[in-house]
Amino acid sequence: NYQRLDGPVRGNSKVIQEFEGVFRGAGYDCIKLIWGKAWTELIENDPDGRFIDVLERTPDGDCQRLAAKQDGALVRKEIFDDNGLGHMVAHWSDAELLAAFMQPGG
Repeated sequence: NYQRLDGPVRGNSKVIQEFEGVFRGAGYDCIKLIWGKAWTELIENDPDGRFIDVLERTPDGDCQRLAAKQDGALVRKEIFDDNGLGHMVAHWSDAELLAAFMQPGG
Protein backbone atom coordinates (compact mmCIF):
# COMPACT_ATOMS: atom_id res chain seq x y z
CA ASN A 1 0.00 0.00 0.00
CA TYR A 2 1.57 3.25 -1.16
CA GLN A 3 0.66 6.36 0.80
CA ARG A 4 2.09 9.85 0.65
CA LEU A 5 2.40 12.37 3.45
CA ASP A 6 3.84 15.09 1.22
CA GLY A 7 0.85 15.47 -1.06
CA PRO A 8 -1.94 13.64 -2.84
CA VAL A 9 -1.37 10.15 -4.17
CA ARG A 10 -1.13 10.25 -7.94
CA GLY A 11 -3.22 7.38 -9.17
CA ASN A 12 -2.18 4.79 -11.73
CA SER A 13 1.48 5.70 -11.82
CA LYS A 14 4.42 3.39 -11.65
CA VAL A 15 5.68 3.84 -8.10
CA ILE A 16 8.90 1.95 -8.80
CA GLN A 17 9.85 4.59 -11.40
CA GLU A 18 9.39 7.34 -8.81
CA PHE A 19 11.58 5.51 -6.31
CA GLU A 20 14.24 4.84 -8.92
CA GLY A 21 14.32 8.54 -9.80
CA VAL A 22 14.77 9.53 -6.17
CA PHE A 23 17.61 7.08 -5.58
CA ARG A 24 19.37 7.84 -8.88
CA GLY A 25 19.06 11.54 -8.10
CA ALA A 26 20.81 10.90 -4.80
CA GLY A 27 23.69 9.21 -6.64
CA TYR A 28 22.80 5.55 -6.16
CA ASP A 29 22.95 2.92 -8.89
CA CYS A 30 19.64 1.08 -9.12
CA ILE A 31 18.82 -2.47 -10.06
CA LYS A 32 15.09 -3.12 -10.34
CA LEU A 33 13.79 -6.63 -9.70
CA ILE A 34 10.21 -6.18 -10.75
CA TRP A 35 8.97 -9.60 -11.80
CA GLY A 36 9.52 -12.86 -9.98
CA LYS A 37 11.26 -16.03 -11.10
CA ALA A 38 8.07 -17.53 -12.53
CA TRP A 39 8.03 -14.85 -15.28
CA THR A 40 11.54 -15.77 -16.51
CA GLU A 41 10.24 -18.31 -19.05
CA LEU A 42 7.80 -15.77 -20.48
CA ILE A 43 10.35 -12.97 -20.66
CA GLU A 44 12.94 -15.23 -22.34
CA ASN A 45 10.32 -16.27 -24.93
CA ASP A 46 9.34 -12.69 -25.76
CA PRO A 47 11.65 -11.82 -28.68
CA ASP A 48 9.86 -8.62 -29.66
CA GLY A 49 9.38 -7.31 -26.10
CA ARG A 50 5.58 -7.13 -26.29
CA PHE A 51 5.12 -8.91 -22.96
CA ILE A 52 7.50 -6.57 -21.15
CA ASP A 53 5.76 -3.60 -22.79
CA VAL A 54 2.38 -4.79 -21.51
CA LEU A 55 3.75 -5.27 -18.00
CA GLU A 56 5.35 -1.83 -17.98
CA ARG A 57 2.19 -0.15 -19.27
CA THR A 58 -0.03 -1.82 -16.66
CA PRO A 59 -0.67 0.77 -13.93
CA ASP A 60 0.05 -0.15 -10.31
CA GLY A 61 -3.63 0.27 -9.51
CA ASP A 62 -4.59 -2.40 -12.04
CA CYS A 63 -1.99 -4.80 -10.64
CA GLN A 64 -3.34 -4.22 -7.13
CA ARG A 65 -6.93 -4.76 -8.32
CA LEU A 66 -5.97 -8.03 -10.04
CA ALA A 67 -4.07 -9.19 -6.95
CA ALA A 68 -7.04 -8.36 -4.70
CA LYS A 69 -9.47 -10.29 -6.89
CA GLN A 70 -7.28 -13.45 -6.74
CA ASP A 71 -8.60 -14.65 -10.10
CA GLY A 72 -6.14 -16.27 -12.51
CA ALA A 73 -8.70 -16.21 -15.33
CA LEU A 74 -8.99 -12.42 -14.96
CA VAL A 75 -5.18 -12.03 -15.00
CA ARG A 76 -5.11 -14.19 -18.15
CA LYS A 77 -7.78 -12.08 -19.84
CA GLU A 78 -6.55 -8.60 -18.93
CA ILE A 79 -2.78 -9.07 -19.13
CA PHE A 80 -2.48 -11.69 -21.85
CA ASP A 81 -5.62 -12.23 -23.95
CA ASP A 82 -6.57 -8.55 -24.26
CA ASN A 83 -3.05 -7.82 -25.51
CA GLY A 84 -2.77 -10.68 -28.00
CA LEU A 85 -0.43 -12.68 -25.76
CA GLY A 86 -2.70 -15.53 -24.68
CA HIS A 87 -0.50 -18.07 -26.47
CA MET A 88 2.32 -17.32 -24.00
CA VAL A 89 0.39 -18.77 -21.06
CA ALA A 90 -1.82 -21.30 -22.82
CA HIS A 91 0.11 -24.11 -21.09
CA TRP A 92 -0.42 -22.60 -17.60
CA SER A 93 -3.52 -23.22 -15.52
CA ASP A 94 -5.31 -20.22 -14.03
CA ALA A 95 -3.93 -21.26 -10.62
CA GLU A 96 -0.34 -21.33 -11.94
CA LEU A 97 -0.81 -17.96 -13.61
CA LEU A 98 -2.22 -16.41 -10.44
CA ALA A 99 0.64 -17.87 -8.36
CA ALA A 100 3.19 -16.30 -10.72
CA PHE A 101 1.38 -12.96 -10.70
CA MET A 102 1.25 -12.93 -6.90
CA GLN A 103 5.02 -13.37 -6.52
CA PRO A 104 6.61 -10.22 -7.89
CA GLY A 105 10.35 -9.75 -7.77
CA GLY A 106 12.31 -7.45 -5.51
